[in-house]
Amino acid sequence: MSFKVVAVSWPHEKELVEDHLPTAESVAVGRMTRTELGEILRTMGITRDAALGRILEQADGRPAWAVRLGSLLTDGNQWSDVLRGESVRQEVRRYLRNARISVHAYETVATVALLGGLKDTEFRALATVQGGSVQDVNTTLRKVAESGLLDATAAKFPGADRVVTYAVQPDLLAASLVANAYFSNGVAPHPLAELRAAFPERQFDIVMNTIIAELVGASHPSRPTNEQVVAALGTALQDPQKNMLRYYSALGSAEATFVLNLMLEILRASVANLERSEVNAYVKNAAMLRGDFFAELAGNSVPRIGYEASLKHFAAGAALLVEAGDDCASAVGEYFQHVRASDIGESVRVAELVKLSEAIGAMPTGTPAERTVFFEVAAQGLSPSWEANYMAPDNPRSFTLKSFLLPGGAMADVASPILTRLETVVAHIDSTAFGKLAKPLDSWVHAAAGYALPAGIRVVDDQKSAAVDVATRFANALADSALSHGSRRRLNGICKPLKVRWPEPDPLFNALAPLDDPDDLIDYEEIDYLALHEKKENEARARVVAAIAEFLDQPPAVLCARLQELQPEIRAAELRGTDQTRGVFHHLATLDTDPVPWVEAALGHELGWHALPLIEKLLRTDTVPEPLLARLLGSDIRAGVIGSALERGTGRSLKTILDGVTEADFDRQIWTSFVRVTPEALKLLNEHIDRRVAALGIACWAGWFEYVNRRDTDDNGRLKAQLAVLGDTWTDTLMSLEVPNKIDDHALERALVALARAAPAKFSELFIRHVEKERYPLNDFDEWAPAAHTLPADQKTAAWTRLNEHTCKREVFWVIAGKDTDWTEARLSDGSVPNPNELLGKFGFQRTDRPDIEDIAALFSGNADPEHILASIADPMTGDEVELAEQMLEQSQKLAESDNPNVAKIGEGGVQTWTVRLAAAKKEAREAEIRGNFWP
Repeated sequence: MSFKVVAVSWPHEKELVEDHLPTAESVAVGRMTRTELGEILRTMGITRDAALGRILEQADGRPAWAVRLGSLLTDGNQWSDVLRGESVRQEVRRYLRNARISVHAYETVATVALLGGLKDTEFRALATVQGGSVQDVNTTLRKVAESGLLDATAAKFPGADRVVTYAVQPDLLAASLVANAYFSNGVAPHPLAELRAAFPERQFDIVMNTIIAELVGASHPSRPTNEQVVAALGTALQDPQKNMLRYYSALGSAEATFVLNLMLEILRASVANLERSEVNAYVKNAAMLRGDFFAELAGNSVPRIGYEASLKHFAAGAALLVEAGDDCASAVGEYFQHVRASDIGESVRVAELVKLSEAIGAMPTGTPAERTVFFEVAAQGLSPSWEANYMAPDNPRSFTLKSFLLPGGAMADVASPILTRLETVVAHIDSTAFGKLAKPLDSWVHAAAGYALPAGIRVVDDQKSAAVDVATRFANALADSALSHGSRRRLNGICKPLKVRWPEPDPLFNALAPLDDPDDLIDYEEIDYLALHEKKENEARARVVAAIAEFLDQPPAVLCARLQELQPEIRAAELRGTDQTRGVFHHLATLDTDPVPWVEAALGHELGWHALPLIEKLLRTDTVPEPLLARLLGSDIRAGVIGSALERGTGRSLKTILDGVTEADFDRQIWTSFVRVTPEALKLLNEHIDRRVAALGIACWAGWFEYVNRRDTDDNGRLKAQLAVLGDTWTDTLMSLEVPNKIDDHALERALVALARAAPAKFSELFIRHVEKERYPLNDFDEWAPAAHTLPADQKTAAWTRLNEHTCKREVFWVIAGKDTDWTEARLSDGSVPNPNELLGKFGFQRTDRPDIEDIAALFSGNADPEHILASIADPMTGDEVELAEQMLEQSQKLAESDNPNVAKIGEGGVQTWTVRLAAAKKEAREAEIRGNFWP
């Protein structure tokens, strides 16, 4: 059996270890990344994320500390010492004693920790307090910093001397040193009063570290008074001040209550600003952030004041937001994130969740604001599942999504107190409250049906059966509220798996928002989907016909007013594409009735988009009155009217509409209508007085033309009829095209391909004209590339000859060349490329087709510098410097393996270059991670 002995020691112990292991190799280990330390700790058997996170935070990149803390943990009965930082503190004391830096080194470092750091400009003040010299302080701190126990950072500002600041890191170690040196059985190095007098600008840090020292277990703490905390806070509420409030509230119930009351007053002042008429987004955001922070404090105070008191404070703050017209949803979400979240990677604490539910069930609901807060809190508290997203402790750039689902045996216990309270206030559940409560109900129904929940949670049998009972009770409670049409439809939709339904009394809404019968059983293995779809369509149509029959003998405004009234309910029902409002107008279009009054009534009731079937009927028959046509084109359905005219318009109406089309209209997705554009409409657009409008219209059509022509799918002869009215004139029209424009990028790209294939010379002229207008040197011309690739070689050469001195010559060359290596080789040989280096580099190779890097290297070897050829390796466009270097090295290695000696030589040079750069990139990334910058 073979094995290795690894002995870890501080630098000053090196000689002692070598005496015992004379043949051992000595390796000086600097600070390591969390990933590297995590790998070591996992091999020691420490695999819990929570434990890993605690140790890595305290080790702060120092391997000896990480291993020592891991050893203490695995040895047993040392977990509390590790949590409080006591174990690290003992290691520091042992090191400073053995290193013999100074007899006062430990006290000096502890004082620096208490002060929150020390600048070299403050050495004299510390020396005065200690009764020593500035030189002693300087020497001690420098040596301690060299050992890695102090972080030294230098800063230089214009017009000022360079300043070095020494600080103890991490914060837990600093607090532990302060607790041991200043708040233990021993005599403190210096009275706090002297330090406050000597360092007046450090009052905040002294109070802060005094608080933290007690949290980490100081045996003789000196707890700051409420007045001292308020004085230290000042008027700001930035991250340091928030941390002080977090720590102070963790000291005990009295302190937690004080902090919550203080934050309540701060929040009250913030929401008061919301009531001013000049309130802006910044003020609203400030109030929301303070509400979220207040929610965090309330949630984290549960261990000291209990759930009932915590919720009481939180509800008061959330009610302030509601009364000021703000939303409390963000604050409620923040509260639950802290009050319900288990430690990273840990399990659900059922007993605590039951206590939380009982506290929710006791919340006040006497005022509208209190009820709004209660419904928001109840919606969160009733959710059977939730997620906790946290960063993996030993892989800082990786996030873990931990999902939780209540155990089956605990589902009723957790839900019952909230549901009991909810059942007493169902009369106050309005549409807004219903919308919030419907979300957790949906989760319960999914669990009851055995569906997979978010993040892949699988429901087991006991959870499924328990969820059925909770979901049924929950649904019945909501059904007892004053349901609107939309809420009832949504409730029925959610509860469909439970096979329960609450009848909709309004036949019109029932027709507009259809819902399958829950008793309809479908055999999905033998189903004819087309027949099923047709059956459902016929049933939906029949319901619409029956529902509107009573309105047909009344003025159109009566039905339209009712439809308009129901639109908010339809949106609340969240129908997801099954809204049948347009079906009403489809049916009206089949009747022998004048469409004009119906269209006018629809416009007057904001139903214009739904009324398009009637508008299309008028356009087909060219019977749109001119005043109505003008009204349609001036409304928010202008795009729909133009699209309908392109597909179905005739005569005067069509000409009036298309004559009024402008370039701005092509920003409204009307290009999709060109798949069915009539020959008459296409002819009118082609002859449009505004040639740029004409070009845009023909470009939209040409994109579809190229697709149909390429796939030979002109089954109904539409394309043949379109070409019959256009002839060859469409290619002339496209010469007025300006790029960029507002039509779809893909449609434009295919239109240019159609032009290049039909009239290569015209495309070349259009392309050259466009490029000559461009002065910015990095335009990739990617929309032109597919078309330019199709040009014959002589057309490519002619275009390149005119453009080879352009600012964008590199991009233009590859747009023309594409993967045509023969043409590229010919241009490198005929002298039309004065400097081949100017065609290389990663810009210009991103989005256009181009030869493989091996072909580029073969073509340009002997014509261009190797470094320019290597720079043409396609940039991955994503990833950091390490990933980029790895990609470049991999590509260089492939070149080095080429059978072409010229290409292989270029690749070998790339391997040398990128091997060095990869090592440097890894080193920089590692150093950045050690510094805590996980995303350099």
